[in-house]
Amino acid sequence: MDRDQRLIEFCQEAIRIPSPSGQEQGVAQLMKRKMEEYGFDEVVIDRYGSVLGRMRGKRPGKTILLDGHIDNVDVIDAGEWTHDPFGGEIDQGRIYGRGTSDMKGSVTAMISAVAHFAEDTGRDFAGEICVSCTVHEECFEGVSSREITRLARPDFVIIGEATSTTVKIGQRGRAEVVVETEGVSCHSSNPDKGVNAVYHMMAVIEEIRRIVPHEHPILGKGILELTDIISAPYPGASVVPSRCRATFDRRTLVGEDEAVILGQVEEAVLAGGYRGVDVDFEYARREDREALGEFVGELRERMHRLGRPVSVALAPKTSDDQPGILYEGMDYRLLGEAADQALLMTYEWGYSRGQPMAVAPVNLVRRVAEYAVSRIPREKLILGIPNYGYDWPLPFVPGETRAKTVGNVEAARLAAALGAEIFFDEIAQTPYFYYREDGTKHVVWFEDARSIRAKLEVVRDFDLAGVGCWQILRLFRVNWLLL
Repeated sequence: MDRDQRLIEFCQEAIRIPSPSGQEQGVAQLMKRKMEEYGFDEVVIDRYGSVLGRMRGKRPGKTILLDGHIDNVDVIDAGEWTHDPFGGEIDQGRIYGRGTSDMKGSVTAMISAVAHFAEDTGRDFAGEICVSCTVHEECFEGVSSREITRLARPDFVIIGEATSTTVKIGQRGRAEVVVETEGVSCHSSNPDKGVNAVYHMMAVIEEIRRIVPHEHPILGKGILELTDIISAPYPGASVVPSRCRATFDRRTLVGEDEAVILGQVEEAVLAGGYRGVDVDFEYARREDREALGEFVGELRERMHRLGRPVSVALAPKTSDDQPGILYEGMDYRLLGEAADQALLMTYEWGYSRGQPMAVAPVNLVRRVAEYAVSRIPREKLILGIPNYGYDWPLPFVPGETRAKTVGNVEAARLAAALGAEIFFDEIAQTPYFYYREDGTKHVVWFEDARSIRAKLEVVRDFDLAGVGCWQILRLFRVNWLLL
């Protein structure tokens, strides 16, 4: 088989393995196996699931890294495709399928090119050539790339993103901007009794659309594009929405530094009539601890001039040097000093891709609260409470099993409909139950009056300022009755 045909089949094989962000294991194993078959000197899968291969020359020299991501955006409209999105079909000289150009075609080509170069030169070249196949790019751009950079320590990096076969020497940065508006809920037959949060959001969006983006001679225009909007309660069921949340994709340019971003936030707050700003950076690096604290502090100064407060959302830590990408960049003391309030995100121990367990076990929540009050004044601390649960199919397979989110009312109704016995974990102070569907056993962990009360007791015992509800869009009257 000639090299071209071998590459085409390699690319087709990669396309035929669906790899939405967080589920790249199958294609990662393919990349690892191909690198090994091609004779790479070292092939590893890092802690996030990215693949890194090294091909070493016979002489010392620089390190070049060829990088591409192996996750793809999901397919929600397969029936509208003219070709199977995971078929890797060839039609009139083109390969069709999800992720073909973004970026399985590039990744397979780079792996093949390095292997052929090493073979053709007898490895008589200086330095080292690395190929990385990174994960999570579509949802957490930059996180896995930083880990690859740490491992490979490249002198030069070439990224295989599609550029219409032209060489690009730069790339825009990226930020996610989340905007929330509040109203007053009422029955939709008497809308004058309430305040529709969606109408507020419509006005804010119009203001944002009037912003003229900066432009760079090489990178082009900076982008601020609406990507998601949702109201609460949802579905509405004859209720005027009391909350609305919109997400914007912000592509930044050279020169758009902290001051520029803060200035735009300030303008948005004034135009939208917001009550304040919440800062939620969930993947800050350890070396950015002080910079993040300074950013929040400067934002607070700006907002105070407008009479608005600033809060910060904190990953649930129990020690200063807790390892993990969610925790390493969070300095509770610095952020507590910089912000007016701090929300402890005390949930997601049990999460969609993790092993079945309580979303917010009270024993672990208490450990976070105990640590937090040793670093941040109690009067600034807000305890996060989850307003949802998860439904896991069993057996749990790491890297493969994915739980679906369920509302607390939905979970209780499911248990009642199936006659499932609801158990209560005394340590986690959380209910759960088992059921079977189509021959598959499931376990559901959720919240009820007992688990919510246990979390409110943490607020009382540590004398915290209050509670914050994550996923408040799901109606659960127990929260309000207990409060």
